[in-house]
Amino acid sequence: MTNPVKDAISIDEPNWAPLEMVLCRTECEDYMYMGRVGEIELYKHRFTRRYLNIHRDGQRFYRYLDGSYFEISRSEALGHVRN
Repeated sequence: MTNPVKDAISIDEPNWAPLEMVLCRTECEDYMYMGRVGEIELYKHRFTRRYLNIHRDGQRFYRYLDGSYFEISRSEALGHVRN
């Protein structure tokens, strides 16, 4: 795990762009916008209740662990949220 990020969650206008860069529109409907931590947008899956944490650029993914966000691969992030 690399690049731990520790910041407070802020809730503003939802930013759906990163999620839409990663998933098709029908899959996006299964997510709720939860806020952001720095440049990381937080989305929660409505069924699994797990988070998909995506950098604003849509290219980097994060997992929350022990109070920090750590960069992980796209496949790890999607596998975590879907299972």
